[in-house]
Amino acid sequence: MRNTGIFFILAFFSAFCIFIILTTSEFHKTRSAPFYLRLDPASTLIRIYSHSIDDISTLKQAHSFVAVSGLKVLAVCNGGIFDENFQPLGLLVQNGQVCHELNQDIGNGNFFLAPNGVFFIRGKTPEIMPTSKYAKLRISPDWAIQSGPLLVVDAKVNNLLPNNPKSKYTRNGIGVDENNNVILLFAPDPVSLYDFAVYARDTAKARHALYLDGAVSGLLTDYCSININREYATIILFAALQHR
Repeated sequence: MRNTGIFFILAFFSAFCIFIILTTSEFHKTRSAPFYLRLDPASTLIRIYSHSIDDISTLKQAHSFVAVSGLKVLAVCNGGIFDENFQPLGLLVQNGQVCHELNQDIGNGNFFLAPNGVFFIRGKTPEIMPTSKYAKLRISPDWAIQSGPLLVVDAKVNNLLPNNPKSKYTRNGIGVDENNNVILLFAPDPVSLYDFAVYARDTAKARHALYLDGAVSGLLTDYCSININREYATIILFAALQHR
């Protein structure tokens, strides 16, 4: 059954934020972390901004840039992993233009954990797929960002993820469910990469999910402000299509 609206699945944590579950017919509280935000792409504007092209490098800047147009900003988060020069490590597509090429190199760090992948939008349809498949299909999306590793592939946790309970960080990611809703994933308290993937599959019900970043992850919503003035190479923004 397709979700018809914006669904907030959120959690209580620390003194910084208070979260709730909000649907069109239900209102509940939860104390579990991490948390997720589910969005219907049919009623949500999704945009990817970059430090080098748009001169937008903080969540607060991105929020202000869109809010001034009268749109209701639902959430803003950091995009994929970037280098020391504030350049994305992988593919970046903005409004149909390839701003940074697909990265199929082999290297160290989370970005290069196999397989990494691409989150992209064609029309109103969000998709996530492995980088190798994306390259083979020669896809021309409207918006896209590459990161890694993939957390969930075809409703299965990536079995190549390191299961190290001592490697815990704040983390964020993005997913797509079986109804093609977008799922914004966030772990405000330190969690292992493997446990974050299990959460994405089992609790958030992501059919596909992509890791965005860790340790430096940021989020800005009506309910929470984390690292909103920290600089990022790329930023993903979600806004309601109807004006306030």
